[in-house]
Amino acid sequence: MDTLFAAKNWSNQKLIEIAFYISVVAGLVLSQCLFFNNPLFADDMRLAKATLAPVGINQESIKNKILNEISPEIRENNFNEYIKRKYPNSLIKTVAKGIKHIKMTRYYDGRPVKINVVEVDLKLADNFEIKPALSSTSNNLKSRKTITTIAKNNDSIVAINGTYFKPQTGVP
Repeated sequence: MDTLFAAKNWSNQKLIEIAFYISVVAGLVLSQCLFFNNPLFADDMRLAKATLAPVGINQESIKNKILNEISPEIRENNFNEYIKRKYPNSLIKTVAKGIKHIKMTRYYDGRPVKINVVEVDLKLADNFEIKPALSSTSNNLKSRKTITTIAKNNDSIVAINGTYFKPQTGVP
């Protein structure tokens, strides 16, 4: 079975019908200017020519957001304030510009749990990258290196154990 593509033969009656529908729709759209006081174009609007009342936009907030994106000093100050607010009563150490190491103690079932957190602002720490690292370069998953050793081998300034390894075997 073949597929054929043929040009449609439009009859005069069909063309007249389509032209009629288009003229009806155009007439309805354009008639709003005559029958309703709802102009079609912005130039005709009295509101567009008049001064508008100020909208409830906090210009100071917008200014601060723009300065935060443009100025590294302001961004760094905002980042430092954010960390202090987020982690009160914690030991906060600046590792590098835009990188903070936070040490805190929380209690779980009455027992202390030491927590280490690393917060990074990638726009401030633009000379650094976040990348995964394995304890071995081969496919051998039984390599048993400490996080410190892995960090030194990769010239890292911060290392996070991102998964669980069984301490006895070193296998994930």
